[in-house]
Amino acid sequence: MRVCPNCGTYDAAIWRGMMYLRYTDYCHKSELESWDPELFKKIKETPRPAKYQDKHFRYSLTKAGYVHRIAKINLANASNPNSIDEPDMEKPKNRHHHEYHKLSEFATL
Repeated sequence: MRVCPNCGTYDAAIWRGMMYLRYTDYCHKSELESWDPELFKKIKETPRPAKYQDKHFRYSLTKAGYVHRIAKINLANASNPNSIDEPDMEKPKNRHHHEYHKLSEFATL
């Protein structure tokens, strides 16, 4: 269970981290419906493909019956902030041509 270091708010125990998508949590719709029926109602009433948003998260209800949430702070730098997918990873900096030569010299030694 996660706790906010600033305000001490506890995250609901139903949210589990997704194995292959960082910054994304999920739960089954039945769990959310029993834990927080008001939030579930708002998510369910939001027409697809739009996502319900609150102050901190963006929520998506899947056809399989799962609710995904992603922190909005992590979406700020994403190339497509309307997506529910994982934010873009930091792209490697471009190297100058002479740096590639230095790397290839080490490979041949």
